[in-house]
Amino acid sequence: MVQSGKITPDEFAQRLIQAIQEASGREFTFDDSEFRLIEPDGDGFLNLGALYQEHCDKSEDERPAHLQGLVSVVC
Repeated sequence: MVQSGKITPDEFAQRLIQAIQEASGREFTFDDSEFRLIEPDGDGFLNLGALYQEHCDKSEDERPAHLQGLVSVVC
């Protein structure tokens, strides 16, 4: 597991929200109590637990590509 440069769960959520918005214009909201993103229309959500752990397990050099991969799945 990569520990160097580990980001907080909130930082991960905010980076993912920003990347999704930049790619698609969609504005997800972060539900920190459930650690998930809520779709703009409120009809769906994206649980972040496993995605965050996967992101943290990547090296710092791999993380931007990993984040973009997540964005491509969502968008």
